[in-house]
Amino acid sequence: MAVNDAYFNDNVLDALLNYINGTSPAATMKLYLCNTVVANNATDATVDAAALAPSVTPTFQAIAAGTPSGRELEIDTKDFAVDTNGTANCFVITDSTNVVYVQELAATQAVTSGQTWTLPAVTITIPEYDAA
Repeated sequence: MAVNDAYFNDNVLDALLNYINGTSPAATMKLYLCNTVVANNATDATVDAAALAPSVTPTFQAIAAGTPSGRELEIDTKDFAVDTNGTANCFVITDSTNVVYVQELAATQAVTSGQTWTLPAVTITIPEYDAA
């Protein structure tokens, strides 16, 4: 490691991922499909207003070693019952109060009310080392 490089211990990364999956601190997590990327300081109510479907409860795989380094958390595949016509461009996880995680979709997708839209499994990877 060179001077000014950053390194995170696995316990620190796991704590962050445990916050995202709602285990520490314990929280009721919500997963939303949204038509706009919400601010990282948005509230659950703001996200709900931008949602194209009612929230679903996310489920997660166990935290594991990341590739190529760090730690990772996989969000399981989830179906959304779309109730608003629009363009899906991101998914958002909240802790029922505040935004915890936002990720843009690889490509925006038009959705229509009555459609079932599936978010494939997504892996969040946090590297343990980042050269400055």
